[in-house]
Order: sequence, then C-alpha cells, then structure tokens
Amino acid sequence: MINISTIARPYSKALFNFAKSYKTIKFWNKLIIKIEEIIKKISIKYPNILIFSKYSVLPNIELIEIIINSLKKYSNNHVKNFVSILVIKKRLFLLPKIITQFHMMKNKYENINNIKIISAYTLTNKQLNDLISILEKKFNFKLRASVIIDKNLIGGFRLIIKDKVFDFSIYTKLKKLHSTLMIY
Repeated sequence: MINISTIARPYSKALFNFAKSYKTIKFWNKLIIKIEEIIKKISIKYPNILIFSKYSVLPNIELIEIIINSLKKYSNNHVKNFVSILVIKKRLFLLPKIITQFHMMKNKYENINNIKIISAYTLTNKQLNDLISILEKKFNFKLRASVIIDKNLIGGFRLIIKDKVFDFSIYTKLKKLHSTLMIY
C-alpha cells in the first residue's frame, strides 16, 4: 500500500518550487490553508466529496468553480490550475499532507526549525522570548516555538528540537538522583 505522504510529495514539491521561483511562498502558504478551510466547509454539505473515486457527488467543474469563487481575492490562473489538478485527479484528500510538506519545505528554505518547549509552568512572553533568543544564537537558526504545560515535570522544562531532547526538568534530575542512590 502506498503511503499518503508519498502520493502528496510530488504535489507539494511542485507547488513549493513554483512558489519559490515566483517569490510567492507567503501567498501560497496562506492560500493552501484557505483552500483547506473551504473544502472543510464543502465537506459538511457533501460528506463524500473527499473520497477519491470516479464517482463524485459534485461534477469536477462545479467543485472547481465553488472553490475558486470562494477564493475571490486569491484567485488567478495559477490558483485555478492548482485547484483543477487536485479536483480532476481526485487528490483533494491529499491537501492536509500537501500543506504539512509545504510548511516543512518552507521552514527548511527559511532556516526555521520547530521547537517544543514542555514546561512545568506557564512561561511569560518575556521568558519565552528570552529562551528562544538564547537558543537561536546557540543553534544558529530561527525557531518557531510551541509550549506544552506538563505539571509532572515539577519544575524546569524539556526542549525538543528536530530529533534531540534537552531535559532540564526537576523530575528527570530526581529520577537520576534516585538511580544513583539505588546503586549505592
């Protein structure tokens, strides 16, 4: 069975390369999210719309027109072509994966990495900004942070950047101390 990511990759790669070559990455970033919102609204009215079968609830032309008409301020020939390809090839179901892959390519192109900050307590904006600033200098790339509160850490925080975990929590320090004491 082919993975959805594998099917979506050529679409997201082509879209990103197109956006990069025309210097419209921000535009397409907003646009694909907007298209997804529109499709979700259409899906409520027509629940079977995202099934990629030969039989559709709406004819392709009608579905393309509904989406394009909903994108009035974003619409141009390139947008219409993109939407048409997804509709005609029955690939609307790939849009969430295309968006994820597009964002990953965008972040790599802009040298931005995601960081998860798992904290025992809510961080103030100043604390968060200071921490991100220090980490950006240390790692030499921009960071986009998401903060998760986990009271089990007792105090401190855990950082997850790419595939690395940095644990500065009291919980982990207590576990290490416990392990050390159990040896003796």
